[in-house]
Amino acid sequence: MITQEQIEQLSRLRNPHYPVTSLFLNLNGGRDSRKASIVLKDLVKARRVDMHHLTRDQLRSVEKDFEQLERYLQGFDRRGTRALAVFSSSGVAML
Repeated sequence: MITQEQIEQLSRLRNPHYPVTSLFLNLNGGRDSRKASIVLKDLVKARRVDMHHLTRDQLRSVEKDFEQLERYLQGFDRRGTRALAVFSSSGVAML
């Protein structure tokens, strides 16, 4: 469970050089992780279309975020979990 202090820390995070990648998934407490993985892959595919304005370093950061999100989701124990929120900015080593 996330604490109020953690939410406040996230809201204060500012870095003009690297974007923060965020993922919000509705898991409905289901046990089938394949559905969440497919949703994530679809989201990543859609976002890649809009990344042409990023610098090379920013692209590397976001691509690393995508990889870490996929790995995290694969190892995530979904039992009893209805939703997931993840924030990552590999360029500033946030995750």
